[in-house]
Amino acid sequence: SKYKMFNAEFYTQNRKKLKQAVGNELIIIAGNGLLQRAGDTNFAFRQDSNFLYVTGISEPDLVLVINPNDNSERIIVPHKDEIAVIFDGDANYDELKAVSGVSTIMSEHEGWDYIKSCATKKAVHFNMPSEPKSRGLFTNPARAAVHARLTKIGAKPKDIRPIMASLRMIKQPQEITAITQ
Repeated sequence: SKYKMFNAEFYTQNRKKLKQAVGNELIIIAGNGLLQRAGDTNFAFRQDSNFLYVTGISEPDLVLVINPNDNSERIIVPHKDEIAVIFDGDANYDELKAVSGVSTIMSEHEGWDYIKSCATKKAVHFNMPSEPKSRGLFTNPARAAVHARLTKIGAKPKDIRPIMASLRMIKQPQEITAITQ
């Protein structure tokens, strides 16, 4: 991935700009999940561009939670059963921290308890799923699944994608270098 050439400071700065643009409401950015190709194989994984922009992580089914009220950032990793761990390995928390600059990595159970504690009945800025089928393309279902969990706890998701698009339009020096090499 082209984002591997950027260091954790790049992603930390992107999250800082995002917080400044949003204000003091909770931000939740969901990554993409794996898509089944056939039987027990999946298509090559491609991370959601907005998730990549604020974490640099190309692992499936992760969720970034930024809480401006206590100035905390967390990455939630999905629960994996024993067979998934055998085939795919378990999440490497140290690597996730090193790549993203996010110091708190949580299990799915802990992470959703945290989300419930601060998102229930509140506005949440979220990278909303695209229309289920737009321009003949099916979108990755992972964001829709997180959206469904958020609405189930009474959170009120607002679309953060326009804000992210405006931030991503202004390229930083290292991005320009990456694009022009």
